[in-house]
Amino acid sequence: MTYLFWAQTACWIVLFVYIVSLIRKTENLKRQVAVLRNASTDSAKEGVGEG
Repeated sequence: MTYLFWAQTACWIVLFVYIVSLIRKTENLKRQVAVLRNASTDSAKEGVGEG
């Protein structure tokens, strides 16, 4: 039964690493969206792109 314990432990570790990687990617995307929003509001205030 020891192999079952180690298999379950390995699955939990893989799941944990996967969730942490998803969290990091989500935070990175949130930062990128914030930068793009700031850039778009700055360009709208300056009138960039108008005729």
